[in-house]
Amino acid sequence: MGVAGARAVVLNGALGHLVDVQADVSRGQAGFTLVGRAAPSVREAHDRVRMAVLNSGMEWPSAYRVTVLLSPADLPKSGTHLDLAIALSVLAADGSLEPGKLDRTLFVGELTLSGGLRPAFGVLPMVLAGVEHGLTRVLVPEPQQDEAMMVPGVEVHGVRSLAQAVALLNDEERPDAPPVAASSGTQLLTWRGDERLDELDLADLHGIDDVKVAVEVAAAGGHSILLSGPKGAGKTSIAERIPTILPDLTREESVELTAVHSLAGTLDPARGMLTRPPYAAPHHDASKASIVGGGHGQVRPGEISRAHLGVLFLDEFPLFRADVVDALRQPLESGDITVARQEESVTPARAGAAGAGRQPVPVRRLLQCPRARPVQVPRAAPPRLPAQAGGADRRPARHHPARGPRAGVGRRRVRAARAVGGGPEQSPGRARPPAPALRRPRLAAQRARAEPGAQARVAGDARGRAPGRPPRLPGPAQRPRRRARDAGGVDDRGPAVGALGPRRASGGGRGRRRAAVAHGPAAGPAAVPGRGDGRPMSDEERLARVTLSVAGEPGDYRLLGLVEQLGAVEALRAIATPGQTELFRAVSSRLPQVDPHRALETAERVGVRFVTPADAEWPEQLADLAHAGLLHERGGVPIGLWVKGPMRLDELAGSVAVVGSRSATSYGEDVARDVAAELGLAGVPTVSGGAYGIDHAAHRGAASVRAPTVAVLACGPDRAYPLEHREMLAYLAREHAVVSEAPVGASPHRIRFLARNRLIAALTRGTLVVEAAYRSGALSTSHWAQRLNRVVMAVPGPVTSATSEGAHGLIRRGAATLVTRGAEVLELVGAAGEHLLTEPRGPENERDRLPVKARQVLDAVPVGRGATAESIAVVAGLDVVDVQRALTRLEAGGFVEHAPGGWVLTAAGRASPSRPAPVRGSR
Repeated sequence: MGVAGARAVVLNGALGHLVDVQADVSRGQAGFTLVGRAAPSVREAHDRVRMAVLNSGMEWPSAYRVTVLLSPADLPKSGTHLDLAIALSVLAADGSLEPGKLDRTLFVGELTLSGGLRPAFGVLPMVLAGVEHGLTRVLVPEPQQDEAMMVPGVEVHGVRSLAQAVALLNDEERPDAPPVAASSGTQLLTWRGDERLDELDLADLHGIDDVKVAVEVAAAGGHSILLSGPKGAGKTSIAERIPTILPDLTREESVELTAVHSLAGTLDPARGMLTRPPYAAPHHDASKASIVGGGHGQVRPGEISRAHLGVLFLDEFPLFRADVVDALRQPLESGDITVARQEESVTPARAGAAGAGRQPVPVRRLLQCPRARPVQVPRAAPPRLPAQAGGADRRPARHHPARGPRAGVGRRRVRAARAVGGGPEQSPGRARPPAPALRRPRLAAQRARAEPGAQARVAGDARGRAPGRPPRLPGPAQRPRRRARDAGGVDDRGPAVGALGPRRASGGGRGRRRAAVAHGPAAGPAAVPGRGDGRPMSDEERLARVTLSVAGEPGDYRLLGLVEQLGAVEALRAIATPGQTELFRAVSSRLPQVDPHRALETAERVGVRFVTPADAEWPEQLADLAHAGLLHERGGVPIGLWVKGPMRLDELAGSVAVVGSRSATSYGEDVARDVAAELGLAGVPTVSGGAYGIDHAAHRGAASVRAPTVAVLACGPDRAYPLEHREMLAYLAREHAVVSEAPVGASPHRIRFLARNRLIAALTRGTLVVEAAYRSGALSTSHWAQRLNRVVMAVPGPVTSATSEGAHGLIRRGAATLVTRGAEVLELVGAAGEHLLTEPRGPENERDRLPVKARQVLDAVPVGRGATAESIAVVAGLDVVDVQRALTRLEAGGFVEHAPGGWVLTAAGRASPSRPAPVRGSR
């Protein structure tokens, strides 16, 4: 008898609070007392827990006084998921379970009278809260094991009953139990799943080009929008397609949204983390509680919370009840939805685990609101059907001039506008001017031509004369006109490529350059000054590369192809000349603010150096990117690399990339850490991306053996992203290297991660994918490795694990070689004859070295009583002479002996693999 405690979590909205469930079993008046501000659903746990313990074959201390304290005592507790923690704490206090086995473990689950478990709502935010408080193990009902495994860094066990939980804690074999019944929660959302995103596209709607622009502006700024039009005008069709142009959720946003849906009981664990913005369209007859959230006892999120970071569409808005409309006014103004009850006030749309130190995250919604500016929606043009054989209309279908961009293009516009304007995080619920990225190119070009001196401000010198000019490069200020034209350059009479106004190019050189600026790299790359042709790089060329690296986007194939064809100096002059090319429009907004001297000084101040193809440490394997093509509109040899750390980049020629899922399991992290350590002991550097999950585990594994490891970032090398890895990145920058194609101070954008992946694949000799879902960035790295003819390897995971589906797909298609340990990786990436492995075999014993007939006779010798050679021959199916010879050999080997009743087995014969010793406790 004594005191024992278990850990549980109660939820206040999506914010979890750790609860210490303490049980005391002592002498006194028999009874059960539960204290600690427990709700009625928790106080009823006495009857459920007592009957569950008795029906599970265990003893309940009915002759003693049982007191259970839910600490902290001033925190209101509600929910039946505390049953498992209460039962285990009582059993531990009664002596049926060792109290120390409950340490650092979170228990979640409702008990039935038979001792079984039932699911609970909000498992994901509960596990997040437990991990934040240092818990390392979680016991949950079996159907919710996948949901709990979404949180990295925690050991998850799914159990079916109380008896299985006790057996697991005692390290015993689990007894059989019926499967856990499914949750009683129902899916109330009208969204049919992520697969619907493949069917819907904003470009499918014709004749409403102005409405599409308004929708993009609203999506980029998080504004409310009112679509007004007759029936059949396309209001619902437009609203359903808005999620297709919203950018993918970041990891923090994905955790927030998934936690909200877990709290609402609408999360499907088989789908994993929610990575796309949601869509909700409740019926106009919905109540206020179903829209804004509420309920008796624990507050449940409403439709506006389930549409967190996505779209809430109120169709037929005038038919909604007045109290619902009034309840939506405050969320429209503040961007937050707060539900207040007698003893609590919660914000269901904010996940506490991901929102620490931040303002309440706004619900990015697109509501039909009477305060929003109405947008008249004309009747959409009917879709044009293909001409049928023998039909009256056989005219070929033309491209509709008002056809909008595909979803991917609209998504890029929205993401670019948020990057420029700060996104909906700034001033939630308030109107913001449309970002420059959403202005139509035609209007921008007309304004540029109409504004006096616009072209003169773009082409100038940024270091001292008029503002808005490109930086001046050392060297000749102006070249002779004839020489410039003979060399295919740009002279002082006007731009030769991408200029405003029709100017026909004559001659091969300028025509090729025009095509390069407008459409990207040409078919055959030209020589780049530097290591490729043996010439040293001039200061003018280096500063031009610095300028283009700061002004351009990493992996922009148009910019990289132009530099590869013309050289950095001529490419900079061509881009700085005002024109109608897309490349000029993309770079011209940044180019006037770039000062290469200041950029180099800033980099040197933080310990960052700029490495170009002319430097001795430039990795020659990056030249393979010139022939690898494009992926996600990214590709080409980088202009230069920004490096922080003492390690030289040419030391990565024999390195291996270890990449995988950010939401990795403990199994995947252990494999990545062990492989990286084994590679490091063999002198092979490890390259990864410094992200969560597998990347972090790979860097830690290499660092544990003090082996070189390099992180390739999608932001500036001086920035710590993610912020939780700042200590690890500081260690890499101090001992090894941090590499990036982006300059100092650059922010991480999603498209830059896609460009970063090609560098990871190109720098290394092979790429190992440990865990990867179907939408994982690790698959992008493996695709680049295939294009670069690098070795691609994959580690298999459990067939039921969603985080290993991408790796399994690589193995099944033959795109990757299956590996399980570092020695197999070394054999694949090493030189011929290096790190060769022998096929593993089981241990060989004396019995394995016996002839076949001798082993056949040994199997026929009985264990207990003796047998004659004739009876053994009948059992073995051999001739008596062969049996006698075999028995003589077996007797010499100590396997059999001759007893008065005949031949019997010795101890060595009984211990042979054919007759394993019985396991203690087996029946």
